[in-house]
Amino acid sequence: MNSGIPNLRSPPGSSFLSNTETLCPALFNFWTMVKDRGDEMTERLLEIKSECITSEIAKSFHIEQKKIINDDASSDFDKAVAFYYANKNSFSGLTETGTFSESSHYATFTTTNIGKFTPSLRTIIDNFAQEPEELTFDPSSGINNYSIS
Repeated sequence: MNSGIPNLRSPPGSSFLSNTETLCPALFNFWTMVKDRGDEMTERLLEIKSECITSEIAKSFHIEQKKIINDDASSDFDKAVAFYYANKNSFSGLTETGTFSESSHYATFTTTNIGKFTPSLRTIIDNFAQEPEELTFDPSSGINNYSIS
């Protein structure tokens, strides 16, 4: 019976995380940096938020961040910060291809959201470290509602 909840299955001999590293390196890097340097990321993102005092500045910053995500010369830390910024400030959360969304900037790139993303994601990442064969996530129930089989 299909409940409408996506099941993310890993092929035998692989893991959900290793598949993510292959399929979306920018997302894998983001998760790694949240786990290893999440507090520093939070501080940097709060600095960025304080610098983006107008829509014009935020849009310009968005263009710069999209370039950093896949730039080999940028550090993994800078790429992860850029990934989060681009995700929270674009239409539909698209990172590399999304265009700047003023409404997303004011609605989702808030000091409150920046301050709470690290603890929430660390909880999920720590559970992913168990290398589950199957992960079930119900997006309608919130970020912390998932089960591992």
